[in-house]
Amino acid sequence: MAVVSLDFYSQTLHREVPCRLVLPLDRGGSKPYQLLVLLHGLQCDVNSWIYNTRISRFAAERNFAVVMPAGDNSWWKQVGPEGGPIGDYGHYVSHELVDTVRNLLPVACDRAHTFIGGFSMGGYGALRLGLMNPNRFSRILLFAPAVHFFEETPEALAQNGQVAGELSLFEPLEAHRNTDLNPRWLAHSLSEKPSTPKPQIWMRVGAGDWLAHCDSLIADALVQDGFSVDYAQVDGIHSWNFVQDNLVEALDWLSPDSLANLDDDRH
Repeated sequence: MAVVSLDFYSQTLHREVPCRLVLPLDRGGSKPYQLLVLLHGLQCDVNSWIYNTRISRFAAERNFAVVMPAGDNSWWKQVGPEGGPIGDYGHYVSHELVDTVRNLLPVACDRAHTFIGGFSMGGYGALRLGLMNPNRFSRILLFAPAVHFFEETPEALAQNGQVAGELSLFEPLEAHRNTDLNPRWLAHSLSEKPSTPKPQIWMRVGAGDWLAHCDSLIADALVQDGFSVDYAQVDGIHSWNFVQDNLVEALDWLSPDSLANLDDDRH
């Protein structure tokens, strides 16, 4: 297993950008490696998945290459005006980053073995980008996705939706409700395109997490629109410990064929 730091100039974000990669180099798995993009949450950074979970070991055991970009507090979307100096973090992740990793490393170039996931803000980003790019990502992993902006009442948002002033990135909400900022709208739009493949979705949220209510709403909406959704509320709150506790199950769901010859100590 190797943990690699990669910095390169992003044409989308107009600057040098960092990312971290996990490569199962010494695990004897076949190439190309399955590719998993993992997005961090609000007020986290490029190292958060490495420092707060055992993603390096768990992914390498299952023959995954994992790329973990830096998203700042962008909500993995366009920040500022289009054509402005900050850029579109969503396009950067789903196209430029994935294509760069594919060009540099022996990773999958097909939809079937390319996945995206995230925690909290990163869960919102993974769901949105997975639905926007169904021909690129076949499966989506969601750990307590922060989809509350278009699912909760204004009163609930006023109480819980302003950790770092992020609500301003989505306002006015009603003007954006029927746009690609809203995962519910994206899912319904995709359901009306029968020839386009739908990504499968795995979602877990802690029963003690205030996002549990809106996550249950979006899970129901996805099912109603014909998506395959593995959803459950489990013990836990909104924390990296919750992610770690559910990470093995998530990775096993991604690729059940990769479970052979794993060590017994999996947690």
